[in-house]
Amino acid sequence: MRSESSAGAARMRLAPAAVLMACTAIAPYPSPAATGASDTGALEEVVVTARKREESLQRIPVSVSVLTGEAIDRTFADNMQDLEGMAPNVVIDTFNAFPNSASISIRGISHTEIEKSFDPAVGVIVDGVFLGTNAQAMIDNFDLQRVEVLRGPQGTLFGKNTIGGAINVIRKRPAHERSADLTYASSSFDRHEAKAAFNVPVSDALALRLSGSYAVSDGHLTNTVDGEDISGVDVATIRAAALFTPTDGFEIYLNVDHVRDRGELAGLRNENLPTQLFSLPGLLGLAPTFPGYPADTGPLDEVRTDLIGRGADYDTTGVSVEMNWDRSRYLLTSITAYRDVDEDVFNDFDTENAVAFNSRRVQAHEQFTEELRFTSQWSDRYDLVAGLYYYWADYSLDQTIDLLNDFIVCGSLPGAFASFGCTQNGGAAQTTTSWAVFAQGNVYVTERLRLTLGGRYTWEEKEFEATPITFPVGSLGSATDDESWAEFTPRAGLDFQWNDNVLLYTSYAEGFKSGGYNGRAGTVTSVGPYEPEFITTYEIGFKSEWFERRLRLNGAAFYNDYEDLQVELLRAAPGGTGQETVVENVAAAETYGFELELLARPVQALTLRGTFGVLEAKYEEFVADIGLGGVTDNSDLEMRKAPSVQYSIGASYARPFADAGTLLLDLNYRWVDELHTTTQNFDFGVRPSVGNLDAAIGLEGVSGTWKLSVFGRNLTDERYIIDALAAGPLLSFSSVNVPRVVGVQIDLHF
Repeated sequence: MRSESSAGAARMRLAPAAVLMACTAIAPYPSPAATGASDTGALEEVVVTARKREESLQRIPVSVSVLTGEAIDRTFADNMQDLEGMAPNVVIDTFNAFPNSASISIRGISHTEIEKSFDPAVGVIVDGVFLGTNAQAMIDNFDLQRVEVLRGPQGTLFGKNTIGGAINVIRKRPAHERSADLTYASSSFDRHEAKAAFNVPVSDALALRLSGSYAVSDGHLTNTVDGEDISGVDVATIRAAALFTPTDGFEIYLNVDHVRDRGELAGLRNENLPTQLFSLPGLLGLAPTFPGYPADTGPLDEVRTDLIGRGADYDTTGVSVEMNWDRSRYLLTSITAYRDVDEDVFNDFDTENAVAFNSRRVQAHEQFTEELRFTSQWSDRYDLVAGLYYYWADYSLDQTIDLLNDFIVCGSLPGAFASFGCTQNGGAAQTTTSWAVFAQGNVYVTERLRLTLGGRYTWEEKEFEATPITFPVGSLGSATDDESWAEFTPRAGLDFQWNDNVLLYTSYAEGFKSGGYNGRAGTVTSVGPYEPEFITTYEIGFKSEWFERRLRLNGAAFYNDYEDLQVELLRAAPGGTGQETVVENVAAAETYGFELELLARPVQALTLRGTFGVLEAKYEEFVADIGLGGVTDNSDLEMRKAPSVQYSIGASYARPFADAGTLLLDLNYRWVDELHTTTQNFDFGVRPSVGNLDAAIGLEGVSGTWKLSVFGRNLTDERYIIDALAAGPLLSFSSVNVPRVVGVQIDLHF
């Protein structure tokens, strides 16, 4: 564990509990200058689609946090990772070698894999379209209406692979009024970002929204091999949306978007353990200067790589068509979508100035989804959401590994080890087909007591083939297989409207993550399949508003029974042929805790907000070979990305400033307890307890047509490991967070 400023973070954690409980605030936190609230200062009503129909946040018996687009803009957050801590018991990171992929943990339920044969544990949904892979799921915070963070399994309405929860992203729709929004920002590491969005009303029946953004920057890491910066960004996004209402009660909503990402190489730190291959001086007659020996101990912003000028190319294209037919007593919805992701990613896993373990991964992923949904509006006493869902996805991987090419002549070793030191190739391909039928309804037993019942039946088949790369002997053949699974996930709940301002609820829900195959298998025997994993959740909670809607306080307590965990294990391959990744259902766990969220407006100009979460996550059983020397009982290890305490506090203040306009102040502090990023709980993979302080000050013109802001993120310059991996007997590496960022931004609105 290494942190250059963890002591300062520890001191900041000692904020008085009374202050925390007074300010533990809930998202959304609207701008006090433009809340839409009444003159009394009451908080505005928040409408969400967390149950696939428009409902008030305070009337749904679901643990959900909401971040409005305006609130996100006020944080100057670049992407979804910067929103960590704004919802309780939620951790959002990137994968160490793949910075555009999302690693999300909710209530201790996480998924830390980039391989597209593996399914996520937390679903990311954009405008009703489920993203089937973690790649490119680190959504850019651009042109968003709101983000809903649903905690707990969402297997009934959102389907498989949402056992931890779901992040529901809703982008801004076209509006029937002409407008233009322009933004330019310049910040640390020579980052420049421009954004533009235009609403174009074509007719009474047709409105268009065109938007785009471009960001470029130097990296925050220095490559000591050539002294140049790496890990910079170069990403362009474009989106065109159309809203067509040819007749009353019928609308067509079309979205087309494309992301072109040409980011630089992800800089990795050498974390080799003394027992790993790349740490053994003298092995195979090599000198003690063998790559990777010893591990890095220098500044966190220094890395080493020989892959000069290489990086990561991503191209993502999405098309979706949503049609809504409102027949007064019921609503019919169809969402048809296609998404394509192409990747070409280089990585230097040996983290040295040598061709010892360099990788190139070329992946292609495409998916097609169709959802047909029926939403009843028959009566105030009962309602129903029901539908059919189809998902098809196809992916392929071509991988090239250069292993010790600078040190061993290809073919110079005897027998099975002759290929050791050669460039080796392998790959995998998978086709997934899934069908589901779902329904969820609410019945008012009395005027204040409501019963919720729902369920989803899912059938899925995966067809898989792979040619594994086995270290160090090369490919030992190929594997082809297919398997199918079918599961039913129910939900039941009761909620009671105690009075106009207080809702009490309890719920029971089940979820599962699909079984599958191992796209990074080192031998054909470890391809799989592995079986699904399951979770059962019990929850009680409340929603409340006080003091004439000036204070909103919501909370929940939960218990998760987590079975048949799919654990990615990096360990020695059988027969002494090297290392491999294995996925097995080898563990059972439980997680439980509670959450509080609050939003308060004590006076018209001031908004207070925050979150508070406590989590206990532990294995009940975990017996497996995790690369520590045969099969061991690992039940005393801590679960990954499951911090014991998280909280955030913040404030927004707005008031007239002379005759120039409105002065805007924004302050946010987020604390996350220490957590592990490796299954084995290695010290080098510990992310220390850390607090992040963000702030902004701005001046908005009287007419609202311009705003000038100065902002800062991670102002105390906390430095720490965010992710790490121990690759069996070969090597280990980690990645670090972005240091302090300060910048200036100008916004224009016409």
